[in-house]
Amino acid sequence: MEESSYKDGELIPLLVSADTKIQTGDIVLCSGAGLATTSATGARVAGISVDDVDNTNGEAGAQRVLVRRGKAYLLNNSSSSPITGADLFNTVYYESRQTVSRTGTKAVGKVVQIEEGSKVWVVVG
Repeated sequence: MEESSYKDGELIPLLVSADTKIQTGDIVLCSGAGLATTSATGARVAGISVDDVDNTNGEAGAQRVLVRRGKAYLLNNSSSSPITGADLFNTVYYESRQTVSRTGTKAVGKVVQIEEGSKVWVVVG
């Protein structure tokens, strides 16, 4: 019997949407077309960017970005819907490129620690 192919799923390359710039540490979304972006209605969270990609002058799919999942990242805590101790190990949501909140529609991951100075550790994916 032949062994099935597999990946660990931690690092995932995604094609980047047209007119999009993604910076290291950004929360990367996956559009309905399967393209990496930083803002899109109905998009899902793919992971955290591990490099800078500038596709502002390129067509959709002209660039690739690597995103990482399954690790804890230090992200900004929302000022409008802040995550508190009562939210530990609950799902937190996308607010902007590097900010998460306690409410929303795009799940980023589980908050595992709250730091002083409006930062939170989130296991993404």
